[in-house]
Amino acid sequence: MSTAPAFLQGREIRARIRENHVYPGVYAVSLCAVLMFGVLAFGAVETWSTSILEISAALLFTVVVVHGMCVSGRVNWSPLYPAMLGFAAVIAAQLVLNLTAYRYVTLLLSREYVAYGMLFFVATQIVVDERTARSIVLALCVFGGAVALFAICQNLSSSPNIYWLRRPNTDASIFGPYVNHDHYAGLMELLMPMSLGLSLSGIVQGPQRILAASGAVVMAGSIILSLSRGGAISAFAEILALLWLTRRSSLERMRIRVLLIIGALL
Repeated sequence: MSTAPAFLQGREIRARIRENHVYPGVYAVSLCAVLMFGVLAFGAVETWSTSILEISAALLFTVVVVHGMCVSGRVNWSPLYPAMLGFAAVIAAQLVLNLTAYRYVTLLLSREYVAYGMLFFVATQIVVDERTARSIVLALCVFGGAVALFAICQNLSSSPNIYWLRRPNTDASIFGPYVNHDHYAGLMELLMPMSLGLSLSGIVQGPQRILAASGAVVMAGSIILSLSRGGAISAFAEILALLWLTRRSSLERMRIRVLLIIGALL
């Protein structure tokens, strides 16, 4: 018997393993790195941080599109695309018909919207299996818990500076890496329910489940310490909703949660 078919079969198997595990893993790490950078860089609201975020989004989007069309030969569809394209059409109409009160600011924000849309597209292409979805969820849960722990330590030290180094240009109620404590609470409202839902589901077991639950507790406590009344009320409502909804979990539900969280972060 010829060894050529076996050799070709082995090469095909190795290619599939590389396709199914290596590439999604690299893209998932890159996506999480960009999202985490946006949070740590004071919310990516300054020119330098916004520029880095937009360039990173464009590079990651280009690589994923080229890989999807030239290597894997497929591009995943999401039912959220029409809504995003509809909102993009509204922005385009404002620019083309000059319906904006301040065209320069509209151009800047539309550029940011395009960058966020590219990152969301990347998310829909890589969150396609249980392994990738679970890895991204765990990464965001650990990141949220770490940011919350840092924010609590910074708050207890009574430091008026972000990272104990940088003082905001205006009087503000800083908390964590954010100038506005309400913005910080908004971040935790996105990450805390995901961590709590992961701990209540059967997706992870043992130490990972304890880690998710601990992260949820730390994030919930940091919302209270941030003194954001709206954030505290929203967090309490989210906990009640999760206790009712998150009794049984599935891959599709987890995938939808990850995409919605990523979309909200953007």
